[in-house]
Amino acid sequence: MYRRLIVIALCLIAFLPIVGASGASEKVMVSKTNGGEALPTVLEAGETTGGVSVTGDPAPALAETIEDAEAQAEVDNIVESGNSEEKAASVPFVPEEDTEAKAEAETDADVKAETGTKTEAEVKVETGADAEALGTSEKGGKTRSKRRLGAAVDLGVVQDIFLGGGSYNLAIDLRAMVTEDFQIRVPVTLVGNRRSFMEEVGLQLVYYPWGRGPFFGISMFQIGFTQGSSELERVINLNEVVLGWTFEFGPGLFVEPSLSIRDPSGTFSEEYSRIKGAFPCYTTFRARINFGWYFWGF
Repeated sequence: MYRRLIVIALCLIAFLPIVGASGASEKVMVSKTNGGEALPTVLEAGETTGGVSVTGDPAPALAETIEDAEAQAEVDNIVESGNSEEKAASVPFVPEEDTEAKAEAETDADVKAETGTKTEAEVKVETGADAEALGTSEKGGKTRSKRRLGAAVDLGVVQDIFLGGGSYNLAIDLRAMVTEDFQIRVPVTLVGNRRSFMEEVGLQLVYYPWGRGPFFGISMFQIGFTQGSSELERVINLNEVVLGWTFEFGPGLFVEPSLSIRDPSGTFSEEYSRIKGAFPCYTTFRARINFGWYFWGF
């Protein structure tokens, strides 16, 4: 009797693990839907939840759930890849050549800063300043300097051969451009005939309203020294006004037609009448053609 009970108990103990394993295999993990959120739930075979019924072998349902999870993972990967591409497209593309050129420029700037080498713009600015001071252009060509020294001779002496009545008037002048608009001249004139002559020297201030071209000038002072004439005093005070136009060409050369008006105010009318009597070429109005050369710019 006791032996039979012991055998039955041993059989039950041996059979219980097998029953538990088979019961566990009938459970399956499914996803319940709650407001669009997937929640894992363990169902027994034959249990129904959320419209999902598990009957019989739960393996197909489990496989379907795994496939859905893998499909969702693939969708998430695609979305993340798209976002990455959009971010990459939003970043501006910098060509490799531009980056290299920028790096080279920065390196050159650092080298110039360390060695004290001047940039091309700085050299150009300094060259332009030096060119302005020296009266030359940046391209190497010469330009008109503000301060120049020159000389001119009056070619109007040719007219005295026909109109001088045996007298002549030779005139030269030294001139200096002190500014772009003002010029100082030192005229020297020799008036003579066969018996006597007069040396004339003075200082004129000439003004160019437009810096070049037309001008007018007045005598600051002018004195004549006579010799060989009993009609004239040894020292005579003179003055004149000159109007003209300067045409420049070539390397500092110029031609200057002008008109001299002697004693325009009539202050020295008596002295001028005596001079005209001794030298017929010495008229109140005298046309001149000066030819000269600016030989030094400073």
